[in-house]
Amino acid sequence: NIACDLAAVAGVADADAQLAEVDVLRTADRYDDAAALLDGLATTALELRYEPLQARVASSRATVEMVRGDTQASEDALISAYQFAVGLSDHELAMSTSARLTQLVGVESSRPLEALEWARHSEAAAERLGLPEPQAHLWTVLANVYFNAGQHEQAAALFEKSAAALQDDASSTPRERIELLRKLGGVYLHLELREDARQAFSTAMDLAEVEDGPHAHNVAALAFNLGLTTVDPAESAALFERASQIYGDLWDDHPDLGDALYRWGRSLTDMGRPEDAEDKIRRGIGMLARGIGEAHPYVLDCRTSLVNLLLEQERYNDCLLYTSPSPRDRQKSR
Repeated sequence: NIACDLAAVAGVADADAQLAEVDVLRTADRYDDAAALLDGLATTALELRYEPLQARVASSRATVEMVRGDTQASEDALISAYQFAVGLSDHELAMSTSARLTQLVGVESSRPLEALEWARHSEAAAERLGLPEPQAHLWTVLANVYFNAGQHEQAAALFEKSAAALQDDASSTPRERIELLRKLGGVYLHLELREDARQAFSTAMDLAEVEDGPHAHNVAALAFNLGLTTVDPAESAALFERASQIYGDLWDDHPDLGDALYRWGRSLTDMGRPEDAEDKIRRGIGMLARGIGEAHPYVLDCRTSLVNLLLEQERYNDCLLYTSPSPRDRQKSR
């Protein structure tokens, strides 16, 4: 019996070492290899009849399958891990897995009612741990659920609560605060609270410039968002120009670059500089059309904006060039 116990302990230790290898494979973006290793570990955990190991394997599988694009397999694995956690009275694991299920079910699978139920499970686990309130992460997850359901005021309240918690949490990272402020700014924009959105994006961009450097993709995205909140066309033009320059260093042709160019051109138009705006608007529309499709409503709106600009200049023949995509653009968009 002692020999059996020692063998079981050795088996669990070996399995945990392989779980660490799974983490290494994930870091190297070798998710198919990680999934294959997890298949063997699931069998080992079942044979050993050691539920804590089964829970760890299920939790790891959920992460791998989500990246591989199999949301159903990820959901099944998380439910399994949660059930093990409840049976083991592992309240910390129960809290984290139910929070992840809130995100997956509510945001990825668009089932908000089920997501709120999983959120209640996570809150209950937090209470059993003795925490006065759920972690800020859960509030952020719930805010995403509300946002996707179109309940922007509820989303804003939860994002604000989470942002306040992270502000007072010494263990929180700048990257976590940047992402949360970006989301909060987005909700404020939907609520047409431009000044609040501006403050959130501005703070996030200041953090991102220090954390990622002034030429990082994240800085470009935040400069773009900040430009959307800015009333002064000269200031917005400068922000969209900055986003365009950073994106332009990353890509020659990309819808994000196209949108930044288009917005830059629109701001120049508002400044009374249509001669400087047209090329940027035209190039931006071309990239957007190739990236998201010529028939996309946003692309059509952008084309209409360009046509209106040309009409104001009484360039009626030029208008005909932009009322429908060119054959060259059609070919590139396929």
